[in-house]
Amino acid sequence: MNDPIVHQEQTLSELIGRAARLKLEARPNDFEEFTFAMWACATTTVRASEVLVVSEIGVAQVMTALRNRFRLNYRVLFANGGSPPGPPPYPFADLVQQLTGPAYDIAREAGEPDERQVLLPRAFSFAPAGPPVDAGERAELRRRLGLPQHRPVVLSVGAINFRTKRHDHLLREVASMGPNRPFVQLLGYGENVREARALAVDLLGAEGFGIASVRPEAVDDYYRAADIFALASYDEGFGRVYVEAAGWGLPLLVHDSPATRWVLEDLAVYVDMSKPGELRAALERMLLVVCADQESRERRQRRVRARFEWNGLRPDYLRVLHRCAGLSPRRE
Repeated sequence: MNDPIVHQEQTLSELIGRAARLKLEARPNDFEEFTFAMWACATTTVRASEVLVVSEIGVAQVMTALRNRFRLNYRVLFANGGSPPGPPPYPFADLVQQLTGPAYDIAREAGEPDERQVLLPRAFSFAPAGPPVDAGERAELRRRLGLPQHRPVVLSVGAINFRTKRHDHLLREVASMGPNRPFVQLLGYGENVREARALAVDLLGAEGFGIASVRPEAVDDYYRAADIFALASYDEGFGRVYVEAAGWGLPLLVHDSPATRWVLEDLAVYVDMSKPGELRAALERMLLVVCADQESRERRQRRVRARFEWNGLRPDYLRVLHRCAGLSPRRE
């Protein structure tokens, strides 16, 4: 059955695209991306040497099409960090920033030349780490956040949906652990919030889970209060929440994929999320040791912050921006 909202957005984006004489591929979120790109063009003073950094394929396509249609001279740097990352080739970008080594290798094997792409991970401005959270501080955090005091807390952060983040799989795996299972806290907003809440009530009971959407600056408190971070997604383009969680020292339980291993190296527990029971078994093993493993928490925190902190990566970002600014705009 066709979604009438999706069909309407496709029709609107196609009409606007034809009016501007732009050739755009119709996709479900085209209208949102198209209107954002038009707004960006209308409200930005674009100089010949200006570089626009874009992380959505649709927006990059529109910005490049508008530039070519109206003979503008800005450059488009496409930061390829979608979930999953955009497949090559990338004719709509002047330069492509690949956020992981596997994404870079895939593009190279598909024929994308090295001079058209660069490997540069996402940079983070971490909040100060401070001393490790002690028992008293964790108890106060949990009281304030409405988390249980005497049960392990498994945290999952990201868009709440069953299609890509697969929160339904996480809920079913935790439910199969029996009466001594941990509390599950889902943090985010998405297309399946109601369905996730109904499924969680059915599987875990009203006291066995939480679902919340909070401001970005409040997410750190949940990382500090939780025991384990888990995400059942198969394919993250980079996994921003992985770095955030590890940056607070949380143990991570994630799907075994090349990109995730590139980001987290040996700092996570990897399982095949496509196999029922794998997540549950790994979570049971982790709960035996992680709550008291403060040394591992501090090691994760130090390594992730040293690798992805903005101040350390800033010179590389400046080099990439200057490199993109010096390119001739692609007119394909």
